Order: sequence, then structure tokens, then C-alpha cells
Amino acid sequence: MEKIKKSLIQIWDNEIRDALGRGEVILEQQLRAEIYHQLRLKFSKFKIWITPTLYLKKYDLDRIKPDLVVSNEKEILAIIQLNFKPWDFLNYKEDLRILTGMDKVGKSKRIKLGMIPFSSIWQEQKNKDENNLNFTMADDLLKVLVTGSRAGCHSLELKKDEKPSQNFLHLFGYIENETSLFFGNSFYDKSISRE
Repeated sequence: MEKIKKSLIQIWDNEIRDALGRGEVILEQQLRAEIYHQLRLKFSKFKIWITPTLYLKKYDLDRIKPDLVVSNEKEILAIIQLNFKPWDFLNYKEDLRILTGMDKVGKSKRIKLGMIPFSSIWQEQKNKDENNLNFTMADDLLKVLVTGSRAGCHSLELKKDEKPSQNFLHLFGYIENETSLFFGNSFYDKSISRE
């Protein structure tokens, strides 16, 4: 988890900042593609999933589709939610609901990541178990929220009770104008009493 966390901070502070400054990342889809690309470069042995379906009905998270999921062969290591509108204010409540909900899912729970190459129909994915790969959650699952907005957006000031209780990384930034970018990050883990 620590290696993924450090790499995401480095990607955010360097590659994403540079791409944004060049005008190459102005939409959330472009940000997702750029983060995916950078993670693939850094972690060739990990699988990077783009909006897979996670089946977690028992945890009030039925059919969630995180923006990015990082896994090894057996475990989900990181779940990344993006909320990126550099020209506007953000509503990230659903992103935080998904990430805080992951605190309830234990390591022993088998997680299915549903993917069918020739279909985007969820019912078909659900019914074809041979296309669903079973994973467990890593003990130190990293939950990541990436927010980019215009200056003055409240996304820079998450309240403590809004955050997942442990291993939560918030990468944030805002744009004042075409020449002024502000980027930052914060990591929260109750086990080390640091914010």
C-alpha cells in the first residue's frame, strides 16, 4: 500500500500537474486515462481495472463501479475515485460514500470484479461466473479520492467524519487561472493518529 500511495502522490504532483499545465487533461475521462497510464508504467505486475463492477450488496454498495481499482493476482490493493471539474465546484458525496463503505468490507469477503469483453450489460456479467474474478481486500486497502476543481471549492476541506477511517489518501488541486495551479495531498490513518 505504501508503494502505491507514494507513486500516486508522485504521479499527481508531477505527471498530472504537467499534463494539466499543457492543457492535456481538462476532463475527468482524460484524468482517469492519464492516471491509468502512469500506474501501468510504474506497476507492470499489477492489474489496473477501469470502472469494474464490484458486487457488495451486503455492505450497501451493490453494483458500485469505482473509477480505478488496483489489484495483484489475489487481492484488491487500492480503490480510486475521481471527481474532476477544474472549471466548477464539486459534489463528491457519492465518491466518499463508496470509499467509506469499503471500511466495512473485511479481508475474508470474496469480491467479484465483473468484466465481460463483449458486453457492458450488468445482468449478463452477474450471471456468467466464469467471467467474474474473485479477490479479497488487502488488509491495508488504500482508498483514494482525487478531486480537481476551481479555486474556492470545499473539496480541499474534507471533514474528519466524511473520510474513510483508515488508509485514505486525498489528492486535490484547484485552478485559479491558466497560469496558476495548486496541488496538494493528505493521508489519514486512524491507526497512526495523523491527519
